Amino acid sequence: MPALGWGKHPRPPALWERFNRLRFRLATPIPVPLLQVRAFRAAPGSTELLAERLAAAVRLLQSVTPLRLAYLRRDLPFILVAFGPCAGQCLDRVGICLLNTDDVLCQELSVEVLALVLVHEGTHARLARLGFENEGKHRARIERLCRLAAVTVGTRLPGAEEYVAWLQEMELSHESFADDEYWTDAALMQRVNERVRARGWAAVVGSWVARILVLLERAIQKLSNREDR
Repeated sequence: MPALGWGKHPRPPALWERFNRLRFRLATPIPVPLLQVRAFRAAPGSTELLAERLAAAVRLLQSVTPLRLAYLRRDLPFILVAFGPCAGQCLDRVGICLLNTDDVLCQELSVEVLALVLVHEGTHARLARLGFENEGKHRARIERLCRLAAVTVGTRLPGAEEYVAWLQEMELSHESFADDEYWTDAALMQRVNERVRARGWAAVVGSWVARILVLLERAIQKLSNREDR
Protein backbone atom coordinates (compact mmCIF):
# COMPACT_ATOMS: atom_id res chain seq x y z
CA MET A 1 0.00 0.00 0.00
CA PRO A 2 1.35 3.47 -0.84
CA ALA A 3 2.35 5.63 2.11
CA LEU A 4 -0.42 7.78 3.51
CA GLY A 5 1.14 11.20 3.45
CA TRP A 6 0.29 14.83 3.98
CA GLY A 7 0.71 15.95 0.37
CA LYS A 8 1.33 19.69 0.07
CA HIS A 9 -0.79 20.73 3.03
CA PRO A 10 0.84 23.41 5.20
CA ARG A 11 -0.27 21.79 8.47
CA PRO A 12 0.07 18.21 9.70
CA PRO A 13 -3.03 16.00 10.16
CA ALA A 14 -5.18 16.52 13.23
CA LEU A 15 -5.71 13.81 15.83
CA TRP A 16 -8.91 12.57 14.14
CA GLU A 17 -7.13 12.31 10.78
CA ARG A 18 -4.20 10.44 12.30
CA PHE A 19 -6.60 8.09 14.02
CA ASN A 20 -8.37 7.30 10.75
CA ARG A 21 -5.04 6.80 9.01
CA LEU A 22 -4.35 4.12 11.63
CA ARG A 23 -7.82 2.62 11.16
CA PHE A 24 -7.21 2.41 7.42
CA ARG A 25 -3.97 0.52 7.93
CA LEU A 26 -5.71 -1.94 10.25
CA ALA A 27 -8.81 -2.34 8.07
CA THR A 28 -9.76 -5.16 5.73
CA PRO A 29 -9.27 -4.55 1.98
CA ILE A 30 -12.50 -4.52 -0.05
CA PRO A 31 -12.27 -5.23 -3.81
CA VAL A 32 -13.79 -2.23 -5.61
CA PRO A 33 -12.69 -1.37 -9.16
CA LEU A 34 -10.77 1.93 -9.52
CA LEU A 35 -10.73 2.63 -5.76
CA GLN A 36 -8.57 1.54 -2.81
CA VAL A 37 -11.21 0.62 -0.25
CA ARG A 38 -10.87 -0.83 3.25
CA ALA A 39 -13.49 -1.58 5.88
CA PHE A 40 -12.79 -1.28 9.61
CA ARG A 41 -14.64 -3.64 11.96
CA ALA A 42 -17.28 -4.48 9.37
CA ALA A 43 -19.89 -7.00 10.47
CA PRO A 44 -19.27 -10.57 9.31
CA GLY A 45 -20.79 -11.14 5.90
CA SER A 46 -21.22 -7.43 5.12
CA THR A 47 -18.10 -6.92 3.01
CA GLU A 48 -19.70 -8.31 -0.16
CA LEU A 49 -22.57 -5.84 0.12
CA LEU A 50 -20.13 -2.99 0.80
CA ALA A 51 -18.13 -3.90 -2.30
CA GLU A 52 -21.26 -4.28 -4.43
CA ARG A 53 -22.76 -0.91 -3.49
CA LEU A 54 -19.50 1.02 -3.79
CA ALA A 55 -18.72 -0.60 -7.13
CA ALA A 56 -22.17 0.41 -8.40
CA ALA A 57 -21.60 4.00 -7.24
CA VAL A 58 -18.23 4.08 -9.02
CA ARG A 59 -19.80 2.79 -12.24
CA LEU A 60 -22.35 5.60 -12.10
CA LEU A 61 -19.63 8.23 -11.70
CA GLN A 62 -17.57 6.63 -14.44
CA SER A 63 -20.48 6.87 -16.86
CA VAL A 64 -21.80 10.32 -15.89
CA THR A 65 -18.78 12.30 -14.71
CA PRO A 66 -15.49 10.45 -15.31
CA LEU A 67 -13.46 13.62 -14.73
CA ARG A 68 -14.79 14.03 -11.18
CA LEU A 69 -14.04 10.38 -10.52
CA ALA A 70 -10.49 10.95 -11.74
CA TYR A 71 -10.14 13.92 -9.37
CA LEU A 72 -11.50 11.80 -6.51
CA ARG A 73 -8.95 9.07 -7.20
CA ARG A 74 -6.17 11.66 -7.28
CA ASP A 75 -7.16 13.75 -4.25
CA LEU A 76 -8.71 11.06 -1.98
CA PRO A 77 -7.03 7.84 -3.10
CA PHE A 78 -8.06 5.90 0.02
CA ILE A 79 -11.67 5.06 0.94
CA LEU A 80 -12.24 3.98 4.54
CA VAL A 81 -15.59 2.43 5.44
CA ALA A 82 -15.95 2.73 9.20
CA PHE A 83 -18.01 4.47 11.85
CA GLY A 84 -18.04 8.20 11.13
CA PRO A 85 -19.82 11.34 12.29
CA CYS A 86 -21.77 11.64 9.01
CA ALA A 87 -22.38 9.79 5.73
CA GLY A 88 -19.08 11.01 4.32
CA GLN A 89 -16.10 13.02 5.51
CA CYS A 90 -13.11 14.36 3.59
CA LEU A 91 -9.81 13.85 5.43
CA ASP A 92 -7.71 15.37 2.69
CA ARG A 93 -4.52 15.77 4.72
CA VAL A 94 -4.20 11.98 4.83
CA GLY A 95 -5.89 11.32 1.48
CA ILE A 96 -8.84 9.46 3.02
CA CYS A 97 -12.55 9.65 2.27
CA LEU A 98 -14.31 8.31 5.36
CA LEU A 99 -17.69 6.71 4.63
CA ASN A 100 -19.93 5.75 7.53
CA THR A 101 -20.52 1.99 7.49
CA ASP A 102 -24.21 2.19 8.40
CA ASP A 103 -24.91 4.59 5.54
CA VAL A 104 -23.04 2.53 2.95
CA LEU A 105 -24.97 -0.60 4.00
CA CYS A 106 -28.34 1.16 4.31
CA GLN A 107 -30.63 -0.12 1.55
CA GLU A 108 -32.76 3.03 1.89
CA LEU A 109 -29.75 5.03 0.75
CA SER A 110 -29.57 4.42 -3.00
CA VAL A 111 -26.29 3.88 -4.81
CA GLU A 112 -27.06 7.15 -6.65
CA VAL A 113 -26.97 9.01 -3.33
CA LEU A 114 -23.82 7.15 -2.35
CA ALA A 115 -22.23 8.33 -5.60
CA LEU A 116 -23.21 11.92 -4.77
CA VAL A 117 -21.65 11.60 -1.31
CA LEU A 118 -18.39 10.72 -3.09
CA VAL A 119 -18.85 13.76 -5.35
CA HIS A 120 -19.40 16.01 -2.30
CA GLU A 121 -16.31 14.76 -0.47
CA GLY A 122 -14.23 14.76 -3.65
CA THR A 123 -15.12 18.41 -4.17
CA HIS A 124 -13.87 19.16 -0.65
CA ALA A 125 -10.56 17.50 -1.50
CA ARG A 126 -10.23 19.29 -4.82
CA LEU A 127 -10.86 22.68 -3.19
CA ALA A 128 -8.31 21.87 -0.49
CA ARG A 129 -5.79 20.97 -3.18
CA LEU A 130 -6.39 24.41 -4.72
CA GLY A 131 -5.68 26.04 -1.35
CA PHE A 132 -9.22 26.55 -0.03
CA GLU A 133 -9.14 25.05 3.46
CA ASN A 134 -12.47 23.86 4.86
CA GLU A 135 -12.23 25.77 8.10
CA GLY A 136 -13.09 29.00 9.85
CA LYS A 137 -15.09 31.68 8.07
CA HIS A 138 -14.86 29.94 4.68
CA ARG A 139 -16.47 26.68 5.80
CA ALA A 140 -20.10 27.61 5.11
CA ARG A 141 -19.21 28.81 1.60
CA ILE A 142 -17.18 25.68 0.84
CA GLU A 143 -19.96 23.40 2.07
CA ARG A 144 -22.35 25.20 -0.26
CA LEU A 145 -20.01 24.67 -3.22
CA CYS A 146 -19.82 20.96 -2.41
CA ARG A 147 -23.62 20.67 -2.19
CA LEU A 148 -23.94 22.46 -5.53
CA ALA A 149 -21.47 19.99 -7.08
CA ALA A 150 -23.62 17.11 -5.84
CA VAL A 151 -26.74 18.78 -7.26
CA THR A 152 -25.04 19.34 -10.62
CA VAL A 153 -24.11 15.68 -10.93
CA GLY A 154 -27.36 14.49 -9.36
CA THR A 155 -29.50 16.10 -12.04
CA ARG A 156 -27.83 13.70 -14.49
CA LEU A 157 -28.40 10.58 -12.36
CA PRO A 158 -31.77 8.85 -12.78
CA GLY A 159 -32.89 7.79 -9.31
CA ALA A 160 -31.32 10.72 -7.47
CA GLU A 161 -34.22 13.14 -8.01
CA GLU A 162 -35.52 12.97 -4.44
CA TYR A 163 -32.08 13.54 -2.91
CA VAL A 164 -31.34 16.43 -5.29
CA ALA A 165 -34.69 18.01 -4.42
CA TRP A 166 -33.82 17.68 -0.73
CA LEU A 167 -30.45 19.35 -1.27
CA GLN A 168 -32.10 22.20 -3.16
CA GLU A 169 -34.75 22.62 -0.48
CA MET A 170 -32.09 22.63 2.22
CA GLU A 171 -30.23 25.32 0.31
CA LEU A 172 -33.34 27.53 0.30
CA SER A 173 -34.90 26.86 3.68
CA HIS A 174 -32.19 25.96 6.20
CA GLU A 175 -30.61 29.26 7.14
CA SER A 176 -28.34 27.56 9.67
CA PHE A 177 -26.40 25.85 6.88
CA ALA A 178 -25.40 29.27 5.56
CA ASP A 179 -24.54 30.55 9.04
CA ASP A 180 -20.83 30.74 9.80
CA GLU A 181 -21.54 29.87 13.45
CA TYR A 182 -23.02 26.52 12.39
CA TRP A 183 -19.67 25.55 10.83
CA THR A 184 -17.30 26.62 13.61
CA ASP A 185 -14.94 23.98 15.02
CA ALA A 186 -16.81 24.04 18.33
CA ALA A 187 -20.20 23.49 16.67
CA LEU A 188 -18.85 20.71 14.49
CA MET A 189 -17.22 18.94 17.42
CA GLN A 190 -20.44 19.18 19.40
CA ARG A 191 -22.39 17.45 16.62
CA VAL A 192 -19.66 14.81 16.23
CA ASN A 193 -19.60 14.11 19.97
CA GLU A 194 -23.38 13.81 20.12
CA ARG A 195 -23.40 11.18 17.39
CA VAL A 196 -20.41 9.29 18.78
CA ARG A 197 -21.84 9.22 22.30
CA ALA A 198 -25.21 8.08 20.98
CA ARG A 199 -23.51 5.14 19.25
CA GLY A 200 -20.98 4.54 22.02
CA TRP A 201 -17.21 4.69 21.70
CA ALA A 202 -16.88 0.96 22.37
CA ALA A 203 -19.03 0.14 19.34
CA VAL A 204 -16.84 2.40 17.23
CA VAL A 205 -13.31 1.29 17.98
CA GLY A 206 -13.32 -1.26 20.78
CA SER A 207 -13.40 -0.74 24.53
CA TRP A 208 -9.66 -0.28 25.14
CA VAL A 209 -9.25 2.32 22.39
CA ALA A 210 -12.45 3.95 23.62
CA ARG A 211 -10.90 4.57 27.05
CA ILE A 212 -7.80 6.14 25.47
CA LEU A 213 -9.89 8.43 23.24
CA VAL A 214 -12.05 9.53 26.16
CA LEU A 215 -8.92 10.48 28.11
CA LEU A 216 -7.50 12.34 25.10
CA GLU A 217 -10.78 14.17 24.61
CA ARG A 218 -10.77 15.32 28.23
CA ALA A 219 -7.14 16.46 27.99
CA ILE A 220 -7.83 18.43 24.82
CA GLN A 221 -10.88 20.03 26.43
CA LYS A 222 -8.82 21.09 29.45
CA LEU A 223 -6.17 22.64 27.19
CA SER A 224 -8.86 24.49 25.25
CA ASN A 225 -10.36 25.85 28.46
CA ARG A 226 -6.95 27.13 29.58
CA GLU A 227 -6.41 28.90 26.25
CA ASP A 228 -9.81 30.60 26.54
CA ARG A 229 -8.89 32.16 29.90
